Amino acid sequence: MLTTIEKVLFFQQLPLFQSVPTEALAHLSHVSEEVHASDGETLFRPGDLADRVYFVMRGEVELEGEHGIRGKKPAGSDVGASALVGKAGARRLSAHAVGQVALLVVTREDFFEVVGEHPELAEALLIELGNRWGADNPCSLALDLSLVATP
Repeated sequence: MLTTIEKVLFFQQLPLFQSVPTEALAHLSHVSEEVHASDGETLFRPGDLADRVYFVMRGEVELEGEHGIRGKKPAGSDVGASALVGKAGARRLSAHAVGQVALLVVTREDFFEVVGEHPELAEALLIELGNRWGADNPCSLALDLSLVATP
């Protein structure tokens, strides 16, 4: 089982959280759950509620849609970060462990609890998702960070 310090060090390596203060990551570490999955184990399926994000610490997670494999998420990646924005909906893909996988899992509810005390987490998430989706992508979020609450 990882210590809070080990979790914080892991979170600091993720592009999503590189600009987030250590105190906020420590709070996030407290609400995260360490999960281990065996080769082929399913993390979620299409139709499952998208109510948590998975951070891959070790191993790989394969994403699969109705038309086959969509990609793999290696260690240092997040799986399902979009579950933290908008209304909780249904997953469109399935996710399976490739080999022995170690993950940190944060529920949507716990993430919002931490954001209440550390709004910089929400800003980091919006910036990273905006970068991934791109300003020219028709599916992108209209991001106005001036609307993000700050203390």
